[in-house]
Amino acid sequence: MRIWCLPMTIWEPSALDRKDHSDQMLYGIIYGILVAFIVYFAAVAIRLQNISAMWFTFYIISLGLLMGCYQGYIQELLRPLFADLNRVLLITVIGSLYFTGAKFLRTFLHINFYSKRVDKILWGLQWMGIGFIPMNIFANPLTPLYSIILVGIGPIFSTTVSIVFWIRGVPNAKYFAIGWIIGHITSEIDLLRIFGVIPWMPGNMNLLPAAMVSSIIFFSIAIMEQTREYRDDAQQDNLTGIGNRRRFDQAFAIEWNRNLRSQQPLSVIMADIDDFKAFNDTYGHIQGDECLKAVARVFDKNLQRAGDLAARYGGEEFIGLLPDTLSSEAAFLAEKIREAVERLGIRHSESRTGKIVSISLGTGTMVPNTEKTPADVIQQADEALYQAKNTGRNRVVSL
Repeated sequence: MRIWCLPMTIWEPSALDRKDHSDQMLYGIIYGILVAFIVYFAAVAIRLQNISAMWFTFYIISLGLLMGCYQGYIQELLRPLFADLNRVLLITVIGSLYFTGAKFLRTFLHINFYSKRVDKILWGLQWMGIGFIPMNIFANPLTPLYSIILVGIGPIFSTTVSIVFWIRGVPNAKYFAIGWIIGHITSEIDLLRIFGVIPWMPGNMNLLPAAMVSSIIFFSIAIMEQTREYRDDAQQDNLTGIGNRRRFDQAFAIEWNRNLRSQQPLSVIMADIDDFKAFNDTYGHIQGDECLKAVARVFDKNLQRAGDLAARYGGEEFIGLLPDTLSSEAAFLAEKIREAVERLGIRHSESRTGKIVSISLGTGTMVPNTEKTPADVIQQADEALYQAKNTGRNRVVSL
C-alpha cells in the first residue's frame, strides 16, 4: 500500500548520482538490519504459523528491493547487460510492495472480522498492486487514472483505517498505525521533493531509508506484541480466564522434572462440578458459563503460591498443580476449595447434594522418579475424584 517512489513516472537514479564511501557504509548497515528483520520474522512465521509475520516478511523484502532500486544499486548491477530490465524491475517491485502491504494490513488487523466492506475495498487495492505491473509496463491511456487511484486513494484509505482501528482500541493497532503514518508522510515529502515543490536539502536522500527503518521498527513491535498475545491466548481458557489444558501440560512437565531432581512431592487436585448437565438444562448455558467462571475464580484464588497453577481441564472439570506439596496439604487445600464453592450459594434445584452448586474433588501425590510419568499422578487424582463422585459427591478423596 505504501508508495516509496512515484509509480506514474518511474524515476531511476543517474549513474552520476553515486554515493560516497560513508553513504555506502550507511546503506550497508540498513540492508543488514533489513536482512536481520527478514530472517527473524520468517522464523516467527514458520515456527508459530503466524500469517501476519509471513506477510510482513514479504513486505520487508519488497521494501528492501525498492530501496535498492531507488538508490540505484540494483540498476548499477544490471547495467549495461540488462538495461531494459531496469524499468520493468522497478515497476514489479512497486506492484509487489502495494500487494504485500495491503495483505499485511488485512491480516494483521483482522479487517474481515471487524468490517467485511472495508476488507473488500482493501482486497481490491491489494490486487490493483498486481495490476499496476502490466498497466505500467504496457502503458495506455488508463495508466494515469489507474495509478492515481492506487497512489492517491490507497494510502489515504489504508492510513485512515489504521487510525480508526487504533481509536477503536483494536489490539496492536496503535504501533501499526504509527508505522503506517510515518511511511506515508515521508513518502509524500519525498514525492514533493522530486516534483520540485519543496527544495532539495542535504540529507533528503537519507530521509526515506530512515523513515523506512523507523516504520519497520514500529511494525515489528506490533507483530511481537501480537505474537505475545497469541502465545498467552493459546495458554488461557477463553471462558474462565484461568489456564487451559495446554498451559497445564506445559507447566506440569516443567514441575515434574524439577521435583524429579529435588525429590520433593508433587500433588494434583482434580475437581468436577456436581450435576452440571442438570444445571445447564435447568438454567441455560449462559448461567452455566457464569457458574464455571465463579468456580474458576475460587480455584485461582486458592492456588496462589509460586508454581501453583489453576486450569480448566475440560468441560466442567478443573485441575490444580501443586509442586512441593504433601498429600495432607493437598487434601487440606482441596477442602478449602470445596467449602468456598459451597459458600457461593449458587442455586441448583436439581442437585443431588442439596439446592446449591457443589464440587467433588480428588487429589493425587507422588514423588517423581524415573519409573513413573506425570500421567500416573493425574490418574491417581482422577481415581480419587471418581471415588468422591460415587460416594455421595460434594466431598474430597485423597490417594
